[in-house]
Amino acid sequence: MTRRGGPGPLASQLAGALALVRVLMLAAGVCGTLAGCHHQQARAEASVVVERVDAIRALSPADDYGARASAIDTLAKLPLHSDDARSARDACVALERALLEAEQSSELARASLAGAEDAAQDAPAHKETAAAVDRAETALARSKAAVDRAERLGPACRSQLAALRSGL
Repeated sequence: MTRRGGPGPLASQLAGALALVRVLMLAAGVCGTLAGCHHQQARAEASVVVERVDAIRALSPADDYGARASAIDTLAKLPLHSDDARSARDACVALERALLEAEQSSELARASLAGAEDAAQDAPAHKETAAAVDRAETALARSKAAVDRAERLGPACRSQLAALRSGL
């Protein structure tokens, strides 16, 4: 204390230092909490990605293509902050889209071949038969390309999904 009754320069410095320590401790606590929140958010995002991919895979090929496409699009638009969850999501969305395209193209090829068989029954429908066969060949080529893409994309999706699962 000074002679006038107020705090002295040393007391003022100590009070300032203590206030700074309190602010730093508060900031460290908030950062620690935020780091914990970030970890919890990353785990929650990983869980959502795993669940959504599993749900898409649970839909059988016989299920409506539109429902599967919608589920894939919903997963693709999922806002994610975690780099790992976002990377796994993107890899699996690419894989699931390729698989869906392969299935749809194969179905189109089957339908085109059935149309070619029907047209072949009618002798004057030679042009229709040739057009149906061309459609089938185009659809089969598209299906093969999509299967090839899926084969390339599969390992990344599987490994990244496994990494997410291991962190849950």
